[in-house]
Amino acid sequence: MERTFDIMFDDLVPETQKEVLKFLNLKTPEAGNLDVFPLTVISQEDIEDIDKEMKKKNKKAYRTQEDEIQRGVSEGENE
Repeated sequence: MERTFDIMFDDLVPETQKEVLKFLNLKTPEAGNLDVFPLTVISQEDIEDIDKEMKKKNKKAYRTQEDEIQRGVSEGENE
């Protein structure tokens, strides 16, 4: 079974709630059923898919970061 995480309107801090209502041109969360339905649903599978795509697109960037980390560890060992 796929793991998911719902983000509800009530999960947001008041300032962000106001921004969402303004963005959606709503006066109340109820007007857009935001009191009932999640704003978004994040799944573990979605995160894994995004991570795979980002790694494909940014292979060089990932390698560079890993190289920098490794160099930092190596330099730290020599101190």
